[in-house]
Amino acid sequence: RIEVIDEPNVVVHLDVYHMNIEEQDLVFPVLKCGGLNKVGYVHIGASHRGPLGSGNIDFDSFFGALAKIGYRGIITFESFSSAIVDDNLTTSLAIWRNLWSDNKKLAIDARDYMIQKIQKAHEVHSCQ
Repeated sequence: RIEVIDEPNVVVHLDVYHMNIEEQDLVFPVLKCGGLNKVGYVHIGASHRGPLGSGNIDFDSFFGALAKIGYRGIITFESFSSAIVDDNLTTSLAIWRNLWSDNKKLAIDARDYMIQKIQKAHEVHSCQ
């Protein structure tokens, strides 16, 4: 348990892709870590590593939880496609499909998606 360590340089890395697999929901872990003031950084990705919003992750709830705890740190988008990744890395990461091929468009769309979700979450939670 992170609160037992009680060191300022020990923080939690919230990774939505893995949380989607391992957690019952995406809100409780964020609120618990936020209550300890221990969220260090956040990685987000779609449930299938494709473009944001195209999978089955409830990003409204996730960004809502981040807004509730007042998280203002870095959020990194992570996605893989064998269309642009080096063959050795594709094999190492077991990337078996191409969900996108234009990395610049993917990055711009991800940034826009995150901005929209963050703004919406802050609007909703500032009214509560």
